[in-house]
Amino acid sequence: MERTEDYIRFTELLLKESAGNLTQDETEELALWIARHPEDGELGKRLADPVNLAKKQAEYADINTAKAWERLEREVEAKERKSERRILTFVKYAAACLVPLLVFVLYKHYPQQRQLVTERTGQTEIQPGSNKAILVLGDGQTVSLENKGDTLIADNIRKKGDKLIYGTEENEPEKEMERWHTLVTPVGGEYKLALPDGSEVWLNAASELRYSAGFSGKRREVWLKGEACFNVAKDLERPFVVKTEDMDVRVFGTEFNVMAYSDDGITQTTLLEGSVKVDIKDGTEIIQTEELVPDTQAEFRKGSAKANIKKVKALYYTGWKNGKFQFDDEKLETIFRKLSRWYNVEFEVRNPEISDIRFSGEIRRFGNFSTVLGLLELGADLRFSVKGNKITVTKEGL
Repeated sequence: MERTEDYIRFTELLLKESAGNLTQDETEELALWIARHPEDGELGKRLADPVNLAKKQAEYADINTAKAWERLEREVEAKERKSERRILTFVKYAAACLVPLLVFVLYKHYPQQRQLVTERTGQTEIQPGSNKAILVLGDGQTVSLENKGDTLIADNIRKKGDKLIYGTEENEPEKEMERWHTLVTPVGGEYKLALPDGSEVWLNAASELRYSAGFSGKRREVWLKGEACFNVAKDLERPFVVKTEDMDVRVFGTEFNVMAYSDDGITQTTLLEGSVKVDIKDGTEIIQTEELVPDTQAEFRKGSAKANIKKVKALYYTGWKNGKFQFDDEKLETIFRKLSRWYNVEFEVRNPEISDIRFSGEIRRFGNFSTVLGLLELGADLRFSVKGNKITVTKEGL
């Protein structure tokens, strides 16, 4: 969920647009917001009404925002201290090799429980995400990429099926090489992109990737919010740089995954093949530099003094692009966030201890949502109550 100050910023942009004072960057910023929040289109029209704007400006002028945010932060910190709990290491499925057995158990010995999940919903089955995104061009124009047909978007840009493809630099018009484009996936969406240099990107749900339409400079740079898996074309003359709020990843040609969702509070780079150099940032200052080898991960938690470098099973962090959720001793808190982004649902955990339960296993990303809940019920002895898109989670004995 976006913060209140983000909506105030949205209102500010609408006000500047109505006055004709938007800069080029602000035009792109507003277009991005509308692309990610199409439901705000009508809201924007109401907010932009001169009478309504005057009223809201007067209301905001009476608010001491600095003191309000300080008070809110104090209250949140107090609640967090009260809710600290001992971590439960509940690992029901120890390795991916047990997945076939899990599927067998679910379908052969758990049919009544799966039916109960469906009956509790009292509604149609919640659907998984799909291939859909919005392309925001340099002039603020937006292009929907939800349909499956082939479309020529510009001389060097075309959509082929579920993939967006940019032409090579030699074929690009001069003006396009200087433009910055942004690919936006909504909650419940993902998309594949072929960049001008031949590098491929898989963009996960609720994510944004900003990139040059031409890569004409000495460095190939992209800006990421959310999660993406990169397969970078080799170019020893020009490094490829993925920039996030807390981490820059530099490569010449390799395969890796970067996760940088703002609501997670962590940034991860996981290397599959080749090597990458990771710069950990505090604002604009680099506070740590690490070089990763395959099956290692750099994880930086916001507010920490340094990143944690650890050995991992890299394939577990890229299974999403191959249609699978793969969990290796992950907290349910993290798993619920991943499921929320893909199925467009909201989890309400009634017992704080549930968030710290750990789970290992594999779930089909395009499977039925009731099957996903069935696996979690079976593996962690949980109970789910589904109303609309809100999932209430409880556990017997807590």
